[in-house]
Amino acid sequence: MRTKYSFHFYEVETTPLIVRFFKALFLFLFTVIVTGVVTVLLFGKIFLQYIEDDIMNSSAVIVDLGAMPVNLSSAIYYRDPATGEYTEWYTLASTENRVWIDGEEIPQQFKDAFIAIEDERFWEHRGVDWKRTAGAVLYSVSGRSVFGGSTITQQLIKNLTGENQVTVKRKLTEICRALKLESTYSKDDILEWYLNVIFFGRGQYGIGAASRHYFGKEAAELSLAETCALVGITNNPSKYDPYNYPSNNKTRQKIILQKMLELGYINQATYNETVKEPLQFASHTEEQELGTESYPYYVDAVVEDVISFFQQATGITREQATTMLYYGGYKIYSCVDMNVQQKMDAVYQNVENIPLTRDNKPLQSSMVVIDPQTGDIVGLEGGVGEKNVARGLNWATSPLGRRPPGSAIKPVSVYGPALNLGLVTPNTRFADTKDAKLKGTTWYPKNDSRKNYGTVTLRFGVVHSLNTIAAQVLDRLTPAVSYQFLTEKLHMSLEPGDQDYAPLAAGQLTMGTTAREMASAFTIFPTGGAFRQGRTFSQIYDHEWNLSYENRPVTEENAISPKAAYWMTDLLRNAVSSGTGTGARLSNMPVAGKTGTTSDNKDRWFVGYTPYYVGAVWTGYSRPARIRVSGNPAANIWKQVMTLLHEGLEYKEFPVPDDISLPRVKDAIPKTTTPPPEETPPPVVETPPVTPPVETPVAPADTGNDGAGEPPAPPYEPPAAVPPVTEPPAVQQPVTPPQSDFDTTPPDWLLS
Repeated sequence: MRTKYSFHFYEVETTPLIVRFFKALFLFLFTVIVTGVVTVLLFGKIFLQYIEDDIMNSSAVIVDLGAMPVNLSSAIYYRDPATGEYTEWYTLASTENRVWIDGEEIPQQFKDAFIAIEDERFWEHRGVDWKRTAGAVLYSVSGRSVFGGSTITQQLIKNLTGENQVTVKRKLTEICRALKLESTYSKDDILEWYLNVIFFGRGQYGIGAASRHYFGKEAAELSLAETCALVGITNNPSKYDPYNYPSNNKTRQKIILQKMLELGYINQATYNETVKEPLQFASHTEEQELGTESYPYYVDAVVEDVISFFQQATGITREQATTMLYYGGYKIYSCVDMNVQQKMDAVYQNVENIPLTRDNKPLQSSMVVIDPQTGDIVGLEGGVGEKNVARGLNWATSPLGRRPPGSAIKPVSVYGPALNLGLVTPNTRFADTKDAKLKGTTWYPKNDSRKNYGTVTLRFGVVHSLNTIAAQVLDRLTPAVSYQFLTEKLHMSLEPGDQDYAPLAAGQLTMGTTAREMASAFTIFPTGGAFRQGRTFSQIYDHEWNLSYENRPVTEENAISPKAAYWMTDLLRNAVSSGTGTGARLSNMPVAGKTGTTSDNKDRWFVGYTPYYVGAVWTGYSRPARIRVSGNPAANIWKQVMTLLHEGLEYKEFPVPDDISLPRVKDAIPKTTTPPPEETPPPVVETPPVTPPVETPVAPADTGNDGAGEPPAPPYEPPAAVPPVTEPPAVQQPVTPPQSDFDTTPPDWLLS
């Protein structure tokens, strides 16, 4: 009984102690839990209120997609001759290439593939996938392999901000930004931005640039297999690079297709068919891979012109203007006429078309062709042969390619302005003697032929390119007036030292000139006196096709009078039909033009025009040296190009103004102590017929110099090739876009 009692006693006496203990423990734990929950709720509410008031509305969290500095590739367009529509010609490559595709134009298969592999609950969550985030945290804490917990929205934020530090603060900020972004923008907007900014490796950003680079197609043209191969790259662009690791890329493609099958985006049959499709990736040159792709000379000229335009329009530095062009996503409308450019390419890219020198040294050359009615540069060649250097020296436009023009400048520096002011006429007589005196200088030139011809007319001096006559006419005009005319009316870039006799009468300009500048200057003649500065582009649109800038042509409507333009054309037609420019004659179109030769024959020029085009050609060596060649190689090249350009064009005459009367002008025949030498008549050179026929005079032999052989003894006067008197066609005025006020402030993203 004792044991039982003891046992009974134990039971009776000990039970209340255990109950009291557990009661106390329960009350303690309950109090702790309740207190903890209340504390958590209280601080949680305070924290959430802080997040809502101070974090979610702070500038650090707000993401304005419209203000994000996203780099976009710019493109150059040309007008398709067949349709009249502008077509993309080249996309300017850089270290970050991106071609923006609007959301409604993004193929659905791209959206489905990215959502399936990157964020399968994209359409359900509000910016953060809490389930996936929690799983990522648990995996990280457990030490197992980590999988990404970021949604597409969070990845977009990371791509835009560039913030990728592995810190709690950065992750919390990213989560807040994602929640805020989804409360501000639609899912479609977020997906559009994501697919346009994500990195695909090899300098390609967004599906637009990636599709072109990896497959040579537009995004809308890709198959499902190609789409998934591209999507697979983004997870690890180095590991899944299809060129370096094709098997890795194929494995990743299958994983994406499997996920799309699992989520119902595709069926089994589509999966089976797609995984079997062979992939053909585009090939690239080393220059293309490095972003140093070589573009045509015309495109290089557009690039330089747009950079200069941005500098002048917005007041920024050249470096900023270059960044603005390459990363601003602009659509640039060029002025090239592809029919003209392709025919010029056919001549210039085949070195066999370039005249041979006697010592077999290859000549360099450049050419610019302008539509004189608009000022559009319709074709441009910056060098001979295939171009394989990215933005190399462009002999047609570059300041480093400037060369003295020789006698080619005389029509615009001397004869044209002198005719315009009524200081001379084609019939004004001058004394071509070796000891003539000029009023404004002791300098006096020699003729290229090293001979003098006594009393000759201005026409004779122009046709046979007599330096002595140009000097005497400039003496009447004065270098100051000539310089002012060239710089203010023709917008030529001259040095202060060029305001002198030798530079203006003989073309020995201090820094030389370019084919572009010379072609622009000669537009005053076929237009009846209106100057049109050559331009390579007309309009610039932003990536949303809003007109951002307009490159209005630089014009001078009355640079010279129609009468002066007519008579200068008349003189230059003689120069081509029977003077120094006979090598440029065309059989189906009237031609007017002027040759140019510099000291020691280091540069040879021909600047000529027809009723359709103005063309300027320079030939020489990269390092100036004497050119030993028969005839004028520049005139030869000019004729080759213009023959192609005028095939099939209707015959036209130069315009004839209502008034072509000439003023009375005093001759310039001073007394000299040296009588003019006796000369013998030149050989007769037949002129090829022109349809309709144009009367041409007997020509002296072409020796390859501007002197053009031995002219007949004075007072020989080559008859003027006067065109038939018909109603002149109306001169087409350039289409000037409507005046608009454009914002000249550089983009904020450029200056930030």
